[in-house]
Amino acid sequence: MTVGPVTESVADFRTQMSNISSKLIELSAPVLSDKGQLVYGVQPAIVQNSNILLTKADLAKLVKRTALALVGTKEQSTKVLTQNGFYCSRKFAPLPDPLTGGMPSRLSLGLHNPNWHRTSSHASNGDFISAVVAAVSCIPVVVTAKTPHTMVVAATEQYFNTMRQNYRIQTDEEKRAGKENKRQSDAMRMSIKRQQKAQQQLALLSVD
Repeated sequence: MTVGPVTESVADFRTQMSNISSKLIELSAPVLSDKGQLVYGVQPAIVQNSNILLTKADLAKLVKRTALALVGTKEQSTKVLTQNGFYCSRKFAPLPDPLTGGMPSRLSLGLHNPNWHRTSSHASNGDFISAVVAAVSCIPVVVTAKTPHTMVVAATEQYFNTMRQNYRIQTDEEKRAGKENKRQSDAMRMSIKRQQKAQQQLALLSVD
């Protein structure tokens, strides 16, 4: 007869641990300071000796926030132009362009410009991947959970692929927005010309 209460206790315990884990994600995730340095949240002392299991989803959130901070950006609500020509609002983290000839490096500020045209295993992205892995590995909840290094690396490489896809979307949208702005500008010029021509014709009729 004790099966019911025990089951409920286990379920309640898991719910409580899930809530604690979610709170830790919020408290432990690093943010980028005005000086370009990663600042880590403070882990509550009450949990430092607990057996916290960090799920893949939790780890992915920490990797995401860390990776975005290390390129100097964060998610924000913005309006984007769809392929149908309409604007819609969504969360989007604008990513920096890869460094090209003449562009100054931001590494002195702790910021990276990954090469989105290459994979995570390419030499040009080695420093960024290593920086994200090192930063995530220092997050208190990751240390407490004794998260395997291989899991952190895998999560970092996986999110880097997502960032590459987002960069392609970003550049495509910028191109579409540029074309749309040109179309609107051309349409406005044509409208002004038509109005001017109509005014000229009216002026001629008035003279007659």
